[in-house]
Amino acid sequence: MHFTRDRMAALALLLLGCGAYWAASAYPVGSLAQPGPGFVPRLLAALLAAGSAALMLHGGAAARLREIDFSDGTITLVIVALLSAGAFALERAGYRATLAGLLFVFLGVVERRSPWVSALLSVGFALGSFYVINDVLRVPLPMSRWGW
Repeated sequence: MHFTRDRMAALALLLLGCGAYWAASAYPVGSLAQPGPGFVPRLLAALLAAGSAALMLHGGAAARLREIDFSDGTITLVIVALLSAGAFALERAGYRATLAGLLFVFLGVVERRSPWVSALLSVGFALGSFYVINDVLRVPLPMSRWGW
């Protein structure tokens, strides 16, 4: 069995699926007629683990791990760092400010779009998605200390 990038990704997803199943085991499953809070997370974790196991078995046609070019590693680390900062700032700065800031940096710095387009898209998406999720769907999103 060759170590290919598909098989390594499948292994990572298999571990994630097993960890998610273990974490969801703290909640009751219920029955099919009345599912409990652990039903869907366990189902999704099992599907993720099964799909990644199938990919591991049939992922031999991809490029071998030592043949992969890691030239995009720097931008990947920047994106992971930005997402981590966004997760840290979400409860402190609120959904709208965090999402607008993240999207502005992604579009303006990472994707090198014009500042006007980046600002318009990031603010518009942050406000529009907040309205749909918070007001229409009534799923409460984090607010800043200043109420926005």
